[in-house]
Amino acid sequence: MKKDFILIVVLVVFCEIKTFAQQGQTLNFNNNSNTAVALTNNIQLLDSFTIEAWIYPESKGDFYTLIGNKSLGIASPRYFLALNNYVTFNGKIVFETQNMTNVSVNSVAWNQWQYIALTWNGSLARKYINGVIQEMNDSINMNLQASSSPCYLGDIPAYFGNGNNLGNIDELRVWNYARTQSELQSEMFCELSQSQIGLTAYYQFNEGIAGSSHSGFNTLPDLLGNNNTGNLINFGLSGTSTNWLAPVGKAAIHFSQSIESCKGSEVQIGNNIYTTDGIYFDTPSSSNGCDSLITTNILNNLSGNISQNFSFCMGDIIVVGNSIY
Repeated sequence: MKKDFILIVVLVVFCEIKTFAQQGQTLNFNNNSNTAVALTNNIQLLDSFTIEAWIYPESKGDFYTLIGNKSLGIASPRYFLALNNYVTFNGKIVFETQNMTNVSVNSVAWNQWQYIALTWNGSLARKYINGVIQEMNDSINMNLQASSSPCYLGDIPAYFGNGNNLGNIDELRVWNYARTQSELQSEMFCELSQSQIGLTAYYQFNEGIAGSSHSGFNTLPDLLGNNNTGNLINFGLSGTSTNWLAPVGKAAIHFSQSIESCKGSEVQIGNNIYTTDGIYFDTPSSSNGCDSLITTNILNNLSGNISQNFSFCMGDIIVVGNSIY
């Protein structure tokens, strides 16, 4: 680096909270078609856990199920996580176990992407919408029982069609511990690596090409290699309903910067080096799949000062000159 080249770098590390789903595809469910995804094996929840996902819910008059293996009736064992839209519930997040129900005070927003999460640490349940913790009408009532019942995404078959999902699901993850709010926020916009400690089920919903015909894409892969593939039931796999779609409002993590440098100096953004004035667009890849878009405005002058502001996903790498952040 030149002696007269002064570098000032300000790093702001966060994933900006927006109502956007993650990169890749999503799967559209429709209650009129009785769509569901039947998992090969049960996803058992005991002791402590986290369930998180991106959802695009459309309003319907009963349950909008995300995941569950419960038999009919509140007295039956097992669990389900859903939006309850019966009468006064109006889209509140409900988690039901045997004779126990945890319900959020606030509701989700219909017809837009949002991120929801449920955690249980063995004594306290917490629910989140877009990374923000939610008030609950109860947070200590939980009765999880071991079960070999089949597990479904997008439906509770025991409820005779009342549990069918209407809308889209993306990036469904189940962990064997209660994740903290900072952990949830740091990775809610990022596709994950498949080797994270405590990750027990992970479905990216990235199959096929959005809106195309997909007669051969009728399974949902288990990315962790646990042989817990999801089998698609009653999906048309063509067009804009009951098919693999592009997430509505899909976006990567965006940030912009302005750089003033000594004339003739080199400015490196990711793997690219720039020496002239201009506006440049770069998409550095990340090992966790949370690629960002960098917009850079470079202006050469005689001051020799550079000021950069970044916002990027936790775990991303930014290269500036010979330094890595």
